[in-house]
Formats: sequence, C-alpha cells, structure tokens
Amino acid sequence: MAVAASTSSNQYRVASRGPAIAGISQTLVRLACAVATGVALGELARGAIVSGSTVLVLTLVVRWMITWLIETLNAACERSLRVRWHVRSLSQMIIPPTNQRESRHDLDVAIEQASNAPTMTTIARAAQSSLLGVVVVFWAGGWLCALIVVALVAFAVPVYVRVGTRSSQLADNYQQRRATLQGRQLSLLRHVFELRALGSLPHGADEIAAATGVEQNAAMTALRLALQSSLVTEFLSGVSIGLVAMVVGFGLLGNRISLIHALVAVLVTSEMFSIIRRFGAEFHRRDDADRALALLASTAEPLSGGENAALVLTAQLISVGLATPLSISIAAGNRVLITGPSGAGKTTLLETMIGWRPPTFGVSTTSGRVGVVRPSGHLLAGTLRDNLCLGVNHRDDDVFSLLHELGLGDGQFGDLDLAIGDDARTLSSGERVKLLLARALLASCDVLVIDDVAGVLDDESRQLLRGVIERRPQLAILEAAIDRPLLTTNDFVIALELHHA
Repeated sequence: MAVAASTSSNQYRVASRGPAIAGISQTLVRLACAVATGVALGELARGAIVSGSTVLVLTLVVRWMITWLIETLNAACERSLRVRWHVRSLSQMIIPPTNQRESRHDLDVAIEQASNAPTMTTIARAAQSSLLGVVVVFWAGGWLCALIVVALVAFAVPVYVRVGTRSSQLADNYQQRRATLQGRQLSLLRHVFELRALGSLPHGADEIAAATGVEQNAAMTALRLALQSSLVTEFLSGVSIGLVAMVVGFGLLGNRISLIHALVAVLVTSEMFSIIRRFGAEFHRRDDADRALALLASTAEPLSGGENAALVLTAQLISVGLATPLSISIAAGNRVLITGPSGAGKTTLLETMIGWRPPTFGVSTTSGRVGVVRPSGHLLAGTLRDNLCLGVNHRDDDVFSLLHELGLGDGQFGDLDLAIGDDARTLSSGERVKLLLARALLASCDVLVIDDVAGVLDDESRQLLRGVIERRPQLAILEAAIDRPLLTTNDFVIALELHHA
C-alpha cells in the first residue's frame, strides 16, 4: 500500500555536543584508570603496599565519581527532553484531548525512546574514542597485542550494525503484528452477535488465538536475537582479553616486557571492549531513538482554515502499512477524499484515523462526534425512532424533515414507531445508508465518515445525498471511494495503491 500524499516535518535535533564530550571524557578517564590500576597492581606485586594501595583506591574513587557525574547529567538531560516532548505532544498532537485513542500508548513509547538520545550519544562517542586504547595497548604489549585488538574490533563493528538493523526490522514486525491482533479483536467483537447466531464463536476465538501466536512468535524472535547479540559481544570480549593475556604472558616468560606493561595491556584491552560491548548491546536502542525523534519532530499540517480553525481530527504520522506515514489535521468544513482500488486499504485507513483500529505506529485523536455511514453499518433491533434518536428527545417534526430531505418521508418511514428487526435485514442497502446518515446528522456529528457507498446508491439517490451534504458546509467529511464519490470538491485527496510484493 502506498500513499500519494505530502507530509511536512520540522526535523528536531537534540543538542549532542554535551553528551559527545561526556562520552569522550568518560572513555579517557576509564582508559587512564585502567593504566593506573595496572601500575598499582604492579607496585603491589613488587611489595610496595602503601603506594600501590593508595594509587588503587584513588583510581577507583575517581572512576566512580566521573561515572556517577556523567550518568547524572545524562539522566537530567533525559528528564528535560521527556518533559519537553510531553508538553509539545499535548499542545500540538492532542487538540483538545477529549477523545484520546489507544495509539497514545505508542506516542508515550516514542517520547520515552527519544529521551534516551543523550545517553545513546554518550555511549556512541565513548565507543568511538575507546579506539585510542589501541595506542596504549601497542605501547604496553607490543604490535601483536595491538593487531589482535584492531582485528577483533574490526570484526565486531559490522556484526553490531547487522544485528542492530535486524533488531529494528523485528521491532517493526512486532508492532505490525500487535496492530493486526488488536484490529482483529475489535473487528470480531463488533460482529460477535452474528458469529454467535451462526454458531461460529469458536472460529473467532481460533482467529484471535492464531493472531496472538503470530505476535508471540515475533516477540520471541526479537528476544532470541537480543540473546544472540549478547552472546556475540561476550564472546568477542573474552577472546580479545584471552589472546592479549596469552601474548603478554609469553612476553613475561621471555623477560621481553615488565609486569606493569603486561597488566596495563590486559586491563586496557578489557576496558576497551567493555565500552564497545555496551555500545553493541545498546545499538538497537540508538535506532529506536532515531526513529522516535523522526516521529516527534514532525508536526501535523492543517488542511485549511488557518491557525484559528477548529480542528476535529488530528492524525500524527500514523502507519497502517503505508509506504509514507500520514500526518493530517482536519478542521470543521474540510472535505477529504480517500481513493484507491478495492483492497488498497481505504477502510483500514478510515478506521485508524477515527480510532476504531490501532495504527502500527503514530497517534490519532478526534475532538467531537463521529458519524460513520457504510453499507454494512449496524442498526439496532427496535423502532425507527430508537435507531435515529438513540435516546435523545428530538422533535418528530425535525426527524420527519430530515427523512424527507433524504427521500424517506413516504411509505413505511412515515411511522417512527416502525419496528426494525435485528440489524434491519428487511431494508435495502440504500435505505440503510440513508438511515445511518440521518442518525449521524441528528446526533450533530462533527466528522462524517462515508465508506464506499457508491455501489448501493442509484444516480438519483447519490445526487440527493450530495445535496444534503453540500447544505451543511461546517461538517467535516471523510469519504473513501473507488469511483463516483459523493464529494464533488475536496480540500485534500489521499490516493492509495495496491502494494505488489
């Protein structure tokens, strides 16, 4: 599925100079502490207990203080970003927050991931600057030790990149599976009475169980990849330290290097791979933070009406399999047409925008009542009045006036006490559409959703409904149609296409 719609975004970049300096500083301090620890252990081995112990204690204290300071600064920066993004989301994405959808959870997750950006920058810069340790290893252990470290680091980096890319793909797959499961659950719940009447409730349960199994498999695959990544990082770290220790051990036996040089080479190698190992373990989090920043940095663009227009629906970078995530703000009086062939996903996109179906990612909110008109729309078992008024005491004259406007004023619809059977099975599809439209208009809906009604209306009925809509210019309308839409003029057109694998 592809969407031919333009989306605007203001890319927001987190200031990374502070975290970058912190990462480099932390690496230099840790490498210096590794050298000092090697010297202290060498002094202790030679019997200099006081000087060796003093250097060792001071080294541990300095390392702890620097690490604590950097982590505290990163945590403060993360809290500041988290508050900033929450405030921005409330002011720009939820206008007003009266009908918040389940996908708000996805927005909260994005805010949490984006706030990790300073820590991710610190880790990345620390890993890059840790390569300075190769110089120290060369000085302390010789060219062979330095070559071992360089070779294993060169092997580790592409492994981390590949694992991180794969982890990102698995995360997207899990989000899609979760959205599919939630959407299928909602769909089956809406049709539970029909399934029960057909004796097919076990089939519905089996479908939910199957979708749940697919989601669990996606989650387990992501967990297995994380465990494999951890195993690879630990293996490479162990191999590097072991090989360097073996080389310096032979050097000690041959009296080619001193004990202090040997200890420094091993400790610096361990410190280097400790920093790189953390970078490898957090690589996928950096990818998550980048994607979250891309989501949060984009703002919805109103279609028309200016800044003071009353927004009735806001969709922020929603993704339901679209090639390009969609951001759109709909104000009172806007007309939006969604076109595309059968199976392109028009109904899915409509239901996602009004909150009936959770998106794969993004957030969608409405600030008023939503009326949905579709050939398969549900009508209650009860009277005509029950179905049109939904418990509100409308004047009979107002109801009849609207029915006449829709061409239903004569015949059986002249009696508001007319009994309508379960889901109005005795009515034609065209009559059902008109009654659903009448119900939506009587409820004073702010957004009218019309889902592919052309096939059940003749030309006269289509022209009649078109006139009813045009006489209500303040009504925001969202229509999906393959062809022959009711809308004649549109503020915005979203063209969907079938996606061919």
